[in-house]
This record gives sequence, C-alpha cells and structure tokens, in this order.
Amino acid sequence: MINDFSIESKLKSGDFSIDTHLHEVYEINFMLTDNVDVFIDDTFYRSKCGDVFIFSPFAFHNINSKGNPFKRYVMFFSDDGIAASAAALMPLLNELKKPHQPIIHLCKKDSSKLQKLFDATEQAWHSSGIYSDFECISSFGKILSFLLPRLDKSTDKDIHASSYYKIQKILTYVNENIADNLTV
Repeated sequence: MINDFSIESKLKSGDFSIDTHLHEVYEINFMLTDNVDVFIDDTFYRSKCGDVFIFSPFAFHNINSKGNPFKRYVMFFSDDGIAASAAALMPLLNELKKPHQPIIHLCKKDSSKLQKLFDATEQAWHSSGIYSDFECISSFGKILSFLLPRLDKSTDKDIHASSYYKIQKILTYVNENIADNLTV
C-alpha cells in the first residue's frame, strides 16, 4: 500500500468545524456541498459543490460547515511516502510543489469525473486483493493528473510577496506587543 497516504469520503451532518491546524502532509478536499467555510492561511473561501482545496504541508487551515451537513472526499499524502511507494508519481508531486492557488473550481462535468476517480481510489484503498496496491497507486496518479493541469499557477513573485506580507504582519505585531506576555 502507498506509504503515508489515506483517502475517504465523509458525510458530515450537524455542526462540523475543524479548528485551525497544520500538518506536514498534503491534504486535498473535494467538496460535494455548497457553502462550507474554508480558511487557508489568511484567506477565506466559501465552497461551491465541485471545489477542490489543496492544503500544502504546513499551511494553516480550517473548515466550518456552519451547522449544515456536508459531504467531501479527503485525501492525505506525503511526498516522501509517495516517493517510497510509487517513484513514477514524483514528477506529478514536483508540479504540485510549484506555487499555485489553493483552490480549483470545477464545472459539473469535471466534478463528476473527479468524483469517479475518488470513488475508484477509495475502493482500491480499502480492498485487499493482489492488485489493490497497483490500483491504488494508479488511481491516485489519475487524480493528480486530473487536478494539476487545472491549478491556477501563481508566479514565484506573487508567492514571495504574499509570504513577505505575512512575515511583516507578524513582525509588526511582535514589535507592537513586545512588552506583553506573547505566546505562539
């Protein structure tokens, strides 16, 4: 099985909120419901059915359904785990590492295609047949191959300017509150 990889579909009902957190793996959320609030670093998004959110490692993020039921597919993976299990997928992961916007808006037709890919990947992930490892790796590669051409690539300049702005805000806050008992 692919190392450091998991996939599942989730139907959440009632109030669902994930506190702001980060982790050292990639997370892909394929939303099948409208109006879920998603925060990534310092940017707010309201999901539409078919939106795909890609959280890079160490990106602060949270999800809040505002009390409404919602459905999503969620996938976690690390590039090290993929490299150990399926080195042929590394060129795709290298494309994912390039600066890009964290959201992809899919049309209904593309959303339907992606849902079939997620279903196939989840089925392969949960099976234990002799071919399940290959099917899982193949399906995962198909998901990345589907998503990567649809990424809105940002320029390095845009990303660096954004990072500089974030660091400036932190430094300004620390300088203005240096006398206080500051916590992380």
